[in-house]
Amino acid sequence: MPYTVEKTFTKLTWKTPIYMAEEPGTDRLLVVQTEGAVDQGSRILRIKDDPDAGETEVFLDIPKRLVYSVGFHPDYATNGFLYVFSNGPKDRRNG
Repeated sequence: MPYTVEKTFTKLTWKTPIYMAEEPGTDRLLVVQTEGAVDQGSRILRIKDDPDAGETEVFLDIPKRLVYSVGFHPDYATNGFLYVFSNGPKDRRNG
């Protein structure tokens, strides 16, 4: 079966999103977004898991580190442990 591409979350303005995951036990998604410039880092945004969502919330702001993805502890719903996969620090000397 062939895949088709379909725009979604069109009410949101995206700035270099690189990863998305369902937040366990919620109706939310976490979106990893890089800030782009060498001296900036990454943000993890939280959005409602609804294609009509129009608002984001900054879940975690991580300066000077490039975040690739996140993982959730098996008991995340009760302990809130989130694993952040990143590389850094990100600065002009080491790119």
